[in-house]
Amino acid sequence: MLGHMNRNLWTAARHSEILRPVLNVTFILLCGPVQAEGWQAVTHFLGRQGDLQGEIFRVTIPRNDLNVSIKGIPLEPELGLTNWFTFKPLAKGCLLRGQLVLLEGEARKTIARLEKRGFQTNPLPLQFPNMNPPIQYVEISGQGSGAHLAEVLRESLPFLGPLPVVSLTPQVESIPKPSLTPTPPIGKPVLGNYWSKIESLLGPGQPFGDCLLYEVPVRERIQERGVEIPPAMGMETQFRFQKVRGMALSGGRFMGLFPSSTPSHDVVAVMGEFLVNNGEEERISKSLSKNHFLVAAICPVPWEDNPRHSFLHFWALGDPAEIAGGLKTALNLMATDANP
Repeated sequence: MLGHMNRNLWTAARHSEILRPVLNVTFILLCGPVQAEGWQAVTHFLGRQGDLQGEIFRVTIPRNDLNVSIKGIPLEPELGLTNWFTFKPLAKGCLLRGQLVLLEGEARKTIARLEKRGFQTNPLPLQFPNMNPPIQYVEISGQGSGAHLAEVLRESLPFLGPLPVVSLTPQVESIPKPSLTPTPPIGKPVLGNYWSKIESLLGPGQPFGDCLLYEVPVRERIQERGVEIPPAMGMETQFRFQKVRGMALSGGRFMGLFPSSTPSHDVVAVMGEFLVNNGEEERISKSLSKNHFLVAAICPVPWEDNPRHSFLHFWALGDPAEIAGGLKTALNLMATDANP
């Protein structure tokens, strides 16, 4: 599962709004000296702040250093190039689950380093069309103190670099003088209005960088080593939309590209995962294929105590309304909190 999320709010006012918004949350330490110390150590070693989502602490690290494309379309890091790590407090230490985004040249050494330090790894056999350069996604799991797990990640992941040296000398920061000239906006235009076609079918989503994020929890409990793995640790269905600029569709027909009877300048790419049980897997896969989604892989949930769930990874490119309609059709076949 890719992207950052908060699961404290769920909106399901009507069937067409079965997807909940995702809220940015302020970093708050869990109560208790042991837990607070553990999360501070995690942010120290990973060099990033995180979010508390219930009892789960989550850190996301997008691969802003990569330039990756599918069929020549540049991917935003939030679409499918973001590492994430989640930590669940246990009676002793933490359980970690996460996913890595690695270049093929990085994968072998990184996996070997993590396994040598006691992590479990699960490389995913995803086959996205003409991805350049190819990306290896790796699911990871580990158990121990939060500080130890984060330190191993820091020492094993090539894109994090060396741990910055902390200066013990107090630094005096200069305070810039206020400017009377308004600062022009920096970056890409706001895409709020662009998502209206999608949100009219799927309900409100959460802006995630320049992408739009949706997530759907499942009813069923998933356990690893006798510990329940909640949606906040990646056990959910997730969609991520990206606007594709400078492209028009007019009747293209191949897997992963929606056919369109008339030229459309509103083009989006979508990547995501359906979390399905054994009974849902075939009908969800057929529904997506029928609606011109590319099913990149179906991967069993790793380390599940009673294996019966899989992630169905998909990709599509096309008109926003057509893609949202295809996803809604597939969602209607699932047993989610909003689909009794």
